[in-house]
Amino acid sequence: CHYGPSPACLAGKKRGFARSDDGGLTWSELWYVGDRQSFREIPLAVCDQAICSDPTANDAGAMIYWAHPGSFSGDRSNYTVHRSKDGASWQFVNRVYSGGAGYSDALVVPDPQAPSGRVLLMVFQKTFTPPVPGIEGGGYDVGLARLPL
Repeated sequence: CHYGPSPACLAGKKRGFARSDDGGLTWSELWYVGDRQSFREIPLAVCDQAICSDPTANDAGAMIYWAHPGSFSGDRSNYTVHRSKDGASWQFVNRVYSGGAGYSDALVVPDPQAPSGRVLLMVFQKTFTPPVPGIEGGGYDVGLARLPL
């Protein structure tokens, strides 16, 4: 999709997942978000996106958090968080930054002031506002978001 309409991209094969329940020794079948949930619900940007888990999230098991640009126009804006209990269906949590955002990482860390005692920390590529002419992509800074869980 980023480099042209490949057959995999046109078939919705942009963001794939596999699950391991034994620390990565074995993996489940590879599947794609587009096979499980409509692209009208979750935009699939083509930059590196953060995914992390919180094994102590609830009585039913771990919660997976996916932080990514949430724009449907493909402009890498609206840095957004979704969550999932199974990796097959994703629920919107919050938009944490409305401007340009791209490559990112995330981690769940303890925080005694948060309602659950944990927060999701996200660090992401943040586009300069306003963009700087002559710098690739308008220039980038680092953004940090903190989301109490």
